[in-house]
Amino acid sequence: MGRPQIEPASLQRLKVVSAYKLAHDAEQLRHLYALGLIGAEGNALASHYQALARELEARLGRDAVIPAEGRIGAMLGPAYGTPYYMPVCPALPRGALNPNLDIAAIEAAYLAGLPEVVTIDGLLRTEALEALRAFCHAATMWNDVKRGYMGACLCHGFGAPLLLQIAAELRQAMPTMLGPHPLIEMWAYKYDQTLNGIETHADCAAVNLNFWLAPDDANLDPESGGIEIFLAEAPATWDFHRYNHDRGSMDRFLDATGRRSLIVPHRSNRAVLFNSNLFHRTHDPLFKPGYTNRRINVTMLFGFRKTNAA
Repeated sequence: MGRPQIEPASLQRLKVVSAYKLAHDAEQLRHLYALGLIGAEGNALASHYQALARELEARLGRDAVIPAEGRIGAMLGPAYGTPYYMPVCPALPRGALNPNLDIAAIEAAYLAGLPEVVTIDGLLRTEALEALRAFCHAATMWNDVKRGYMGACLCHGFGAPLLLQIAAELRQAMPTMLGPHPLIEMWAYKYDQTLNGIETHADCAAVNLNFWLAPDDANLDPESGGIEIFLAEAPATWDFHRYNHDRGSMDRFLDATGRRSLIVPHRSNRAVLFNSNLFHRTHDPLFKPGYTNRRINVTMLFGFRKTNAA
């Protein structure tokens, strides 16, 4: 069972707000209230957030992200951006990974790949998938606000024992591919159904694992909604800003290399393991309305990117 918590005032200065973020928070609080996990004060807070979301959207648009300060900050109140409700999400005694996975074939396909990309269907046991999905629906940790999607990382509470179990079991099951690479970061992103996903970038790791939690019937286009992986690696001399944020450099590089790509459509409990140095982006999400239909992806980064500093 979770409990209300308020983060230190020193962290509240870092908060930002968006109309879509407030709409999400209102939906989440109503979801928690319907399950009997929070009381009437949480349901009232949902109505307040929804009204403020409408005001911000009318003034600035749905995806504008602004500092949560001044009049807006005062109206948000002390609960905004805090771990208001954080459920437990324990490790599972029987294990988290699907025992029917052909791990040897998965590892061999990745190591032989040019580029190194492998798709894994049915990554988790059903009970692990359901537990992780429920955790992501309930935990009020979605406070890394981008334009169109929200993130939850380790510092926001995205470090549940079940997640650490999944990472540990993967490293143990794939000793050649993942064994040498520690888990260095993990996060999840949750998306607004009316806005776009993550733009093209590469990650600062050796191996990237992405997997998806939303049910299949939430995805309105079964040929899309997953990931597009470009068959080109970020140059070893590029720094993090250039391969993660510099749109112009990435576009010029991908144009020069032909923009060849591999598209992996969204499926519930599908994972994609790939070389983190490959440029990639969210592939055109189109999901049904409704709180539990939101696209949620989990990312785990293993090991460190090889560089060749100029």
